Formats: sequence, C-alpha cells, structure tokens
Amino acid sequence: MTKNLEKKRGTRPKPATGPPKGAKEIKATGAHYTPPELARFLADLALEEVGAERVVTVLDPACGDGSLLLAIAARASENPGQRIQAVAIDQDPDSVDATRAALASASPETRTVTTTGDFLQLATESFASPGELHFKEAESGSLERVDVIIANPPYVRTQVLGAS
Repeated sequence: MTKNLEKKRGTRPKPATGPPKGAKEIKATGAHYTPPELARFLADLALEEVGAERVVTVLDPACGDGSLLLAIAARASENPGQRIQAVAIDQDPDSVDATRAALASASPETRTVTTTGDFLQLATESFASPGELHFKEAESGSLERVDVIIANPPYVRTQVLGAS
C-alpha cells in the first residue's frame, strides 16, 4: 500500500516558494528538507513505538514540505484500523499550505490540523501550567493529545541562533 500511496503522491511536494535558494538562506533558516528514505525510516520507528493504536496524532513542529507526515501517513495506511491525525506547524505559510495540500491529495483519510508560526514560540505562549501545552486546537477539543513528535533536526549553526 505504501508504494501505491507514493505512486499516487508522485515526487515529494515542494512548498510554493520552493526550498531556500542559496547557501546564505539555508544557513540562516536551517531549512533542510528530509530525504524520502530518511522520512520512511523515521516513520517506521515512530509507528513501531506506538503500536497499532486506532488513531495516532503526529506532530511535526517544523513540517517544511511535509515529507515526514506523508511518510507516516503512508506507513499507517498499511495497518488496518490505524489512522493518522497530522499536526503540521511551520513558520513558512507556503510550506504549511503545501503540506496540507500534499496530505489531502496523498492521504485524504488523514485529518490534518495546521498552524503557521514558530513552534517554540507557540508552545511557550500557550503554557497553561508546567508541562502542559494548549494550542487553540486542543482547547477546542479537536486535538486531545499528541502521540508522536516527528522532526528533522534543525541544521542551524549556534552562531546564527542569536543573530538578527
């Protein structure tokens, strides 16, 4: 079923603006897109950890082109009864739109909640009490919990983190 989903999906979706164009932009943003093989590997590991749960809520706090969430959806489609609820967050609105569209096309059964913004800022602004995160989706009751967080590590040099 994964191969069918990947065929249907075709090549990896790109955000409307595409990946960063130059080395300076890549260096400043830390935007590196996850290769499909790595995305599938991480998806396998993540779903192995949760077992055959009925609905698995997966958060990608920096979704980029959505390759990690697409890989999770593809792997979950192989397990009868397992469904994915994808939570996609990214600072780039084009990336969020591209991820939403790619998931809707490749995996229409996947419920997708998207937010544009900096995950760390959103998370710290929404602390209800220590250890609790309450995004607007959670407060409305449409998102009860997150089972898996999947992410491509940021590739930002520490010298760039404090730069303006």
